[in-house]
Amino acid sequence: TDRPGLELDVPAVYSPAADGPVLAEAAFRRRVVDAKRRELAARKGDPDGAAWDTLVADREDYLRQLRAAWRREAGDDAPLPAPPATGAGGEPVDARDPEARIAALEGALRARVVATEADFLELARARAEAVQARLLTGTAIAPERVFLVSPAAVEPRDGNVVMELALH
Repeated sequence: TDRPGLELDVPAVYSPAADGPVLAEAAFRRRVVDAKRRELAARKGDPDGAAWDTLVADREDYLRQLRAAWRREAGDDAPLPAPPATGAGGEPVDARDPEARIAALEGALRARVVATEADFLELARARAEAVQARLLTGTAIAPERVFLVSPAAVEPRDGNVVMELALH
């Protein structure tokens, strides 16, 4: 049952609605980790030693890196975002509380970070290439029969990005 004429299109797809928040969070984390890497490099440390999980575990260091990321993002003269006067339940917030300062900086930084068109296109390309590689690895499918299709935005289905392959 050989069908030599069949070709398979693998679309490079992305969804701003589904992928945007995930890409923005990744960019936020990169900014904070990059601040730590710059600090380590300035002290002649190993910049590869900066990892998100380690960074957020040390709350004092995390607050310092958030400040550095904020200054890099907003400018050295920009005031640090202040915690709100009251919490979600209406209780007063101590502006000196490190966790309140962390929350204020996280919120302000996240508000400035959005996924770019380049982020979406890179994600779409990576998805399509991963599917193409899976289709061609350990199978009898000839590489010249599998084509990557130009990136396109799609609407998510039940919160998921669906990639519809096409035979022709």
